[in-house]
Parts: sequence; C-alpha cells; structure tokens
Amino acid sequence: MSDFRSEADPETGEAQWRRLAEKALGGAPLETLNALLDTGAEIAPLQTPLSAGDKALASGHPGAAPFVRGTAAQTRPWQVLQLADPSDPVEANAQAREDLANGADGLWLQLAGGVPYGGSAIDTRDLSELEQALANIPLESTPLYLSPCAQSVPVVALLIALARKQGVAPDKLSGALGLDPLSVMAAHGEVPVRAEKALADTVDAALFARREGVAMRPFLASGRIWHQAGGSAVEELACTLAAAVAYWRALADADMPVHEAARMIGFHLTADPDVFLSIAKFRAVRALWARVTEAAGIAPQPARISAEMSFRTTTSRDPHTNLLRATAAAFAAGTGGAQAILLLPFSAAAGAPDGFARRLARNAQVILAEESALGRVVDAPGGSWYVETLTHDLAARAWAVFQDIEQAGGLLSALKSGDIARRLEGVRKRRAGEIARRERAITGVSTYPHLNETPAPVASEGERAATERGAAAPDLPPAGHGQRMAALVEAAGNGANVASLSAALHEPCEPVPALPDPARRDAAGFEALRAASDEARQVAGVRPSVFLANIGQLAAFTERATWAKNFFEAGGIEAIDSPGFDSAEALADAFSQSGALIACLCGRDEDYAKLAGAVTALRERGAAAVYIVGKPDTLEMLLEADARAIQRVLFEGCDALTILREAHDLLKVDEVIGAARRRAADETEAG
Repeated sequence: MSDFRSEADPETGEAQWRRLAEKALGGAPLETLNALLDTGAEIAPLQTPLSAGDKALASGHPGAAPFVRGTAAQTRPWQVLQLADPSDPVEANAQAREDLANGADGLWLQLAGGVPYGGSAIDTRDLSELEQALANIPLESTPLYLSPCAQSVPVVALLIALARKQGVAPDKLSGALGLDPLSVMAAHGEVPVRAEKALADTVDAALFARREGVAMRPFLASGRIWHQAGGSAVEELACTLAAAVAYWRALADADMPVHEAARMIGFHLTADPDVFLSIAKFRAVRALWARVTEAAGIAPQPARISAEMSFRTTTSRDPHTNLLRATAAAFAAGTGGAQAILLLPFSAAAGAPDGFARRLARNAQVILAEESALGRVVDAPGGSWYVETLTHDLAARAWAVFQDIEQAGGLLSALKSGDIARRLEGVRKRRAGEIARRERAITGVSTYPHLNETPAPVASEGERAATERGAAAPDLPPAGHGQRMAALVEAAGNGANVASLSAALHEPCEPVPALPDPARRDAAGFEALRAASDEARQVAGVRPSVFLANIGQLAAFTERATWAKNFFEAGGIEAIDSPGFDSAEALADAFSQSGALIACLCGRDEDYAKLAGAVTALRERGAAAVYIVGKPDTLEMLLEADARAIQRVLFEGCDALTILREAHDLLKVDEVIGAARRRAADETEAG
C-alpha cells in the first residue's frame, strides 16, 4: 500500500483521511460510509481518540472493575469444549473420549432433551445410562457443561449421584450445572401457574450444590434462546442479564449472602460471524454484570463467560462455509475474553456430524489459541477505538432494554406479557427482510450458491426404543435449602429415572406468548427452495430452470448474466446460458429450444431499448414469466407492450426470496413434486 504522505502533501491523520474519502466518494457525504448494525446502531467507519471520548478509559485495566478488558491481568488459552449429543450413550461415550484425547478440554453435554433449536440429546434415562455416557472419562479433571433443558434438575441429580458412586469429591467437579429455567420456559412457551414456583427447584438445587461443595457453577444464564429466537446482541445481553438478576435475587431471597449468590451464576453467550459485534458483546456483558453487582452495594463482580457458535447462522447448503463462520466465532469469543468456547461441527445443520467434522471443530480452536497465540494475549482488541466505541454503545443499549424488563416486573413478567416475544419478533422481521433482499448475504446460500454441490457426510444414528425403567421417585419434600435435591440425588442413586424424577417435580403450567421459532436458521427460506429443486430433479429428472436471454455482445451482458445466474440458483432454479442476441426472433427461437418455462433478459439498458419486441416475442413463445436485470426504472426504456409483459425487474436489493418463491409457483415445482409423491404412494399401495 502506498504511503499517503508526500513532500507536496504533508497532511496526515484524520483530516487527511476525511479529505481523501470525500474525494473518493465524488461529493457524497461521509455519512454514506456509516454502517447500520444489527443492534440498530449506526457507526462511523473511522473511530479516533476524539470520537471515542473517554470510552477507552471507562474500560479500565485487565483484571480490574468493570472487567471490560478481562477478569484477570494474565490469561491462558480458553477451554476447548466439544458438543456431546448422540442419542446412544455408548456412541456418545466413544465420541467424547476421542474428542478429549485429541484436543478438547471439556464437554458440552446435551442430556435428556436440550433447548429445541436443533441437534439431539444423549438419551440418558437413568444413572446407568449416564454412567455409560461418561465411562472412562475422569470427572475430576474434565470440565462438564450441562446444556440447559426442561429436565435440568433431574439431570443434575444424576450427575451428582454418579460422582458419589465413583467417589469423586464434589469440589473436584468443574464446569456448569446448566440451570437456566427462564430461558427454557421461554423456549417451550409455558411458565408455572404459581409464579413463586418458577425458580424454586433450581434454587433448591443450587443451595444443595453449595452445601455439598460442588465446584460447578449452578446457574448458567444463557443467551442462546434469545439469539436463536431472532434477537440482536442487544436483546441477547439484556435478556441474559435479566435472567441472571432473577436468579441472583432468588438466591438472596433464600438467605444466601448477596456477594456469594453473585458467584453462583455464569454467563453463556453466542458468537456469530459478525466479529467486532461479537467481541463487543463479550466485553459488554462483563461491564453490565459489574454495574449490576456494584449497584447492589457489593464490590463489582467479574462475569464467568462461556461461548458457543451461533446455530442460527449456520447453513446446511455449502456446509463447508460454516468453517469460516466457526473460525470467526472462535476468534471473536476468544479475543472477547470467553473462558470456554463451543464450536459446532460444520455439518451440524445437515445432520449428525461425523468424526472429521468434529475434529475440525476442535482444531479450529486449537490453532487459534495455540498456534496463533490468541489465547495468550490479554484483551487483544483493547485500545481499538472502534471496539471501545462499539462495546460501550452496545452496553448502553442493552442496559436500556434491561431496565425496561425490570420495570415490567422482571423477565418472568415480561415473558408472560409478551413483551419479550414482540421485541424479538420485531428484530427477527427486520433481519429476515435484509436476508430476503440479500443485503445480509449468506455465502453459499443466498450468494455464490453451488447448485450441484456434494452433500456433507453425516453420521447415521439409529432409533432407540422409548422405554422407561428404574425405580419410581419417592415423594419429595418441598423445595427449600437443598433438601429436595438431596432426595432427588438419593432417588437417582437408587435407580429412579429422569421421567419419574421429572414427574415428581411437575408443576402445572400455563402458556405464554410464543417466541419466534428458535429452531429456524437464517438460511432456511433459501434452503427450502433449494431442497424443493433437488426433489424436483430427483422425481422429474430435471431441475426448474430459467433461460438467460442475453442481449448484445459478450462484454455487454456478462456482468448482468452472471448476476442473474447467481440470483436464480440461490433459489434452486438452474440458469441456462446463451450467446448474445441482436434480434427478437433469434432470441425467441433459442428460448423455445431451451426447454425452460421462464426467461430473464440480461444486458445493458441501452441494448434493451434497441431490441424492441423481445419480451413480447418471448411471451408469445410460451414464457410463463419474463424477468429483466436492470435498475428500478429500467422499464421506462422499453416499449410499452414489452414493459407490461415483464414479470419483475431484478436488481441488487430487490426482495429475492419473494421473487424466487413466485418463480417456483410459476414453474409449478410443488405440483410436480406432489404428483410424483402421489404416484409413488399409489405404486407402493398397488405393490
């Protein structure tokens, strides 16, 4: 890169940058370079000490409040976590031992049914099956993070019963017990009828863990569900903080000292491909927790944070692009100060990951932490004016939403009233529109699709019989100061299964306004069209297609023809290319021979005007629709008859998803598939 400075132009710094930027913009204001973030914030491209103000000073120093720059002045590589979720405990154990032997430090265990957002859960129905899942895995030296789920309390009872059976001291256990009842209630759309019972069992479990000296943090305030349901970093932080405060209050109400109760809570946040925003999110949560705890009259407390890669942003199409998303997520979480990180295998959205996909999920972290030394630098982003500005802006926005939740009576009340669902739905809708218009591009799906890609290899999983066995749980004492969990642990040790323990804990529930579907990924709309295209090819032998009606010389149409191919194939519609045409008749003849049912004109605007009657000719030859690549005002250059015959003008920023769905309807893709399915059913019945 050439040096900006010269003897004739000694100007340096921000003023020079602004002058050169204004020149490059050709008179357009510098504000056109501002970025509108997912959080709703607008941020300038250049941040300086002047624009950042005192934000860097407000971040403090590593190891000191408000802990924005980290919870310690020295650091070490984060814990590399591996997801353990095959339904068969024996298979899960084999995978877990392989993972731990080849780079993983700990395990993220989805037991007895995780939050419904994809993946499966280890079918540990009783102590014997949990013992199978964790056979030959030293509990005293392996961090275990239990994924929050509807059966969290019985699962915790099984784990503690197993530790007792193996003679493992409670203070040797590490990780998190995964108690996060509010996010689980939100995911399932129901809460206890009696509000006082909402947290009673989890508080009882936490008090039992404290009394027994269990070193795993009981509560894990997780941002997963808020993120999966569509929230931006603002909503994820605000709802996660509100959940943590609710758990903290409940522990304090159970007579636990406030400062000790604060240490019973860990945080779990998502990291997605937006690297800087994810970095800011991890830094911001430490500032928010320090502010909350200081407001309660105790010394600001550091937040213990684990991270997971966003499932919402993964793709089942061109799944190897998920390796890029995973690397970005690990980089952001690691440099943002997460103490443990979980990456999803690149094929997780397509099915059960195989050994190779799991290996890459581990190795991506190991390379970043060790070979790139990211795990050996304290607050690597610290001092970046952009990151400091982003961190404190994000914290301020999340704090405002958190205050709204608190004023509504807390997170439980906000869930009941529908405030949380409405807020998340609003953010989700805005993002969905950006995805549909391809303003928020999804590589390999909405942009640069590979229509005939080879599917990622996935492991096969067999069905397990839905049997329940084991001793029934005894009558339980009321939740209090650990006595109920003590009874659960004893019952689990005597053979009671998860189903019976859950039944003993059952509390009548009532529905609350449902959150947006937490299992839906950002790419789902485009991927559904691709799946329909694949099925149509399988049953009919050919994909839905579009004829690219190229106008003029090669150099004149190539750019728009390439763009159109990318556009249509994002919806599974194969683009049939053609040479450039200079007559409407030749163009129409080529369309008739192509076998396509729709066409798209590609060329320069002036060439469109020269080829009068082209659209009408295509319609007369049976084109169900004719599209044209251009600008919103391109139709003004056509003959009136041609302009009326155009189905849609395609341009960067148009609603691609809606247009592609309309094209599927015009091509009768669903009808072709439905007819094939009916024929297959008739043949099966006849045979």
